[in-house]
Order: sequence, then structure tokens, then C-alpha cells
Amino acid sequence: QHTPRDVESQEGTDEHIDAKKIALKAALLMGIGTLMVSIFSDPMVDVITDLGEKMRVKAFFVSFIVTPFCSNASELISSLMFASGKKRANASLTFSQLYGAATMNNTLCLGIFFILVFARNLTWSFSAETMTIFTVTIIVGLVA
Repeated sequence: QHTPRDVESQEGTDEHIDAKKIALKAALLMGIGTLMVSIFSDPMVDVITDLGEKMRVKAFFVSFIVTPFCSNASELISSLMFASGKKRANASLTFSQLYGAATMNNTLCLGIFFILVFARNLTWSFSAETMTIFTVTIIVGLVA
């Protein structure tokens, strides 16, 4: 017969095994994702550069305007589809998702810029752009 203590210890073991499986699967998927990014990032940069040249758009605008739209297209489409339900809860969740994505992307990009400039002792010539990103991020954070 099993006592309540035996059942509790068996449940804890099952949860521990499940946590290990989840962590292993997460690490495996992160590794696969990292490998895919490593393989496809250079060709993607070439495609984006060619796109900018064919559109006769400066590389700066392609980097700061076109690329974020491309990288967030799936989020934007899923948010629009979710918001098409026309329920108040759906709209609220959609705005939360978009606020979170914008804040995360801007914070990440701003952090990468700061690290690159500091680590490589680069000349800083993006003050207006950086202040715009920083200001929008702060405003969105306060509103949300």
C-alpha cells in the first residue's frame, strides 16, 4: 500500500523528470534556432542590402524601417487576425502584445547599439535616432 507521503514523493519525482525533459527540449530547440540563424543571417543581410539598392533607398532607412517590419511581420499579422474578433478582450490583448513586442525590440536594439559603441570605441552619430527610440520606449512603457 502507498501512504500519502509515498504518493507525494512520486508526484514530485514525476514533476522533476518533466522539468528535465522540458529543459532539455528547450535547450535543443534553442540550439537548432541558433544554428538556423547562423546559417541564414548572412544571406538575409545580402537580400536586404540588394532590396535597398534596387529601391534606391539608403541603407540607414532599410536598417531602421524596412527590416523591423520584416522581422515583426508574423507578430503583426497574428495580432491583426486576433483583433479581427472584435471583442474588447481581444483588442486589449492585441495592444498588449504589440506594446510588448515594440518595447522589447527597441530595448534590445538600443542595448546592442550601446554595447557596440562602448566595446569598439565607435564614433556616435545616431543621437537623434537613439533619443527617438529611447523616448518612444519610455512613453510606451509608461502608457502600458
